[in-house]
Amino acid sequence: MALTTSSTLDDAQAQYLANMDYRESGSASKALLLIEAARFLLLKTPKRSGTGPEFAEFNTDHLNRALSEAMSWRAANVGAAGGVFQADFSDYRGCE
Repeated sequence: MALTTSSTLDDAQAQYLANMDYRESGSASKALLLIEAARFLLLKTPKRSGTGPEFAEFNTDHLNRALSEAMSWRAANVGAAGGVFQADFSDYRGCE
């Protein structure tokens, strides 16, 4: 599911959680969806919320780290066709 301008924080959180296994499944499309959700959450979640002396602060370090890791993983694992490229050298006739 792609997030849109009418998506909610709940939509973004659901998408983020549903695609956290992109590495284990080797899915570049899941990595892209996680990147999209993390960006949405970083943009739409208030840094600080509350009234008067009572407030809650949202720490974005985890989201920033997850975003960076997913972007790095995707850049290293997406082939020219947009899928995950897994090289197989089992039949390679190289130095023996």
